[in-house]
Amino acid sequence: MNGRTFTGDTPQTQNLQRSTALVDHTFVKAQRDNGYPAATYTVVGNTTCPTSIIVPISAVSRKTHGSAGDWDVDLPLVGTPGIECRRGQGANLNNHRIVITFGVPVMITGNPQAQVTSGTGQVSNVSVSGSVVTVDLTNVANAQTLTLTLFGVSDGTNTNDVSIRMSVLLGDTTASSSVNASDIAQTKSQTGQPVGGSNFRTDVTVNGTINSSDISTVKAQSGTALP
Repeated sequence: MNGRTFTGDTPQTQNLQRSTALVDHTFVKAQRDNGYPAATYTVVGNTTCPTSIIVPISAVSRKTHGSAGDWDVDLPLVGTPGIECRRGQGANLNNHRIVITFGVPVMITGNPQAQVTSGTGQVSNVSVSGSVVTVDLTNVANAQTLTLTLFGVSDGTNTNDVSIRMSVLLGDTTASSSVNASDIAQTKSQTGQPVGGSNFRTDVTVNGTINSSDISTVKAQSGTALP
């Protein structure tokens, strides 16, 4: 937080002069508001308010892009859901993995532990390792927004349910909520490039390379959109 103090201690300055009480540690006598250096403050003594609600600090849709390793699509906890544009992995190409991280170690005490409570998909596995909860989904339909709910998340003192939303739209590499010429052009522009943090979304086939198969997949989905 930055701040400045002003004073009308003389008729000439009339709130343009910084305080003459030496409140500003970079105070320079008679400097005006646009003078240099700027006055700054440090706020001390703030503490985190205790809460009885367990909330995650992050959630992602994670996939392994062959030898290029794991890359995550961020799933914001509030606001517009993140869009997973890559196909599923394994025998079922509609499989997805959501990784939720909490600030403290947790347990999942509900029965079931997790469920798709809105949208189409099923939970096939839930694993907990300290503060990280990994949920595998199967039979996830394309062109939808689903809600995954963890039941009975507990830190040993507090317990509550936690919901994460994720949109699924195969080929939407630009995350615009529709698949069109922009996604095709973006994928073409990355063909032959190593998969990394700036372009992993264009590896929609999730095989660790960006090539004609990715372009074909995006083209095949052209015209689809989120409801």
